[in-house]
Amino acid sequence: MNNMIGQALTRVKNSLCALNPSPGESSMTLIKTPRMKTIMDVIKTPPLGRGLGWVVLSWVSLSWVSLGWFFLVGLLFFLPLSCANSEFEYSNNSCFFVFDNAQHNDPTLTSALIATSPGTFCRIYTKPGKKYGFESNRGLSSEVVMNREDELRTRILGISSSSGIIVGYGNLSGELYAFDALCPNCYEDLSAQHTLSMSDIGFATCNTCKRIYDMNNGGIVTENGKGGDHKMKRYHCSYNDSGTSRVLKVNN
Repeated sequence: MNNMIGQALTRVKNSLCALNPSPGESSMTLIKTPRMKTIMDVIKTPPLGRGLGWVVLSWVSLSWVSLGWFFLVGLLFFLPLSCANSEFEYSNNSCFFVFDNAQHNDPTLTSALIATSPGTFCRIYTKPGKKYGFESNRGLSSEVVMNREDELRTRILGISSSSGIIVGYGNLSGELYAFDALCPNCYEDLSAQHTLSMSDIGFATCNTCKRIYDMNNGGIVTENGKGGDHKMKRYHCSYNDSGTSRVLKVNN
C-alpha cells in the first residue's frame, strides 16, 4: 500500500514540475499542442499509410495519363477540321492545263508570271483553230497556235474552256493563284455568259450578278455580296522557270 501511494505521489510531483518551468522558460514552451498530421505523415505511417500512399500516387499518375489522353483526343478532333478547310480551298471541278511558255514566249502570259511584279493576272482560254487566247488585266491580249506537244496534252480549262482560267501572283501574299474565269455564283445558269471581267487593280466583276471579287485576296467577294456567297473557284497551280523551260501547270 505504501509503495502504491508513493508511486502516485511521484506522478503528481512530476506533473507539477512540468507545469512550473525553470527560469527563462514559459509554460507554453513546455506544454506543446499536438501537431495535426499531414497527408505525408499518413503516407509514411505503416501499414495504412503505405496503402494510402499507393492510392494517392496511383490517382496522380492516372490524372496525368487522363490529361494526356484529353489533349490527344482534342488534337485528333481538330486535325480533320484543318484538313477539311484545306480541301475546301480548292475546287473539285475538272481542270488540267500544262503550257511551256519557253516554246511560245507569249508576252501576255509572261507578264502575269513574274513573281517580283505581283498584281497582274492573265485569262487563258481556247479559241477556234486550235489556238490559245491570252488576255491580261493590264490591257494586253494575244494568241498562240498550239504546237504538236500542246495538241497531245490533255487540256481542260476549268468549267468552260471558252471562258478559261485566270492565273497571276497576288500582291498581298505573293502567292500564285489560278481561278476559274466563270462567276462562282452564277455559272450554273447556262442561259447566260458569266465570264468575269478584270480590272487593272486586280478585281474581277460579274456583269450578271454585279458581284466584285478580289483576286489579290484569294478571290473573295468584296462588293455587292448577297450573303452565303462563294468566292472564286480556285485550282492548284505551279510555275517552274528553269531557263530552258517555263512550265505553267494548273490542275484540280
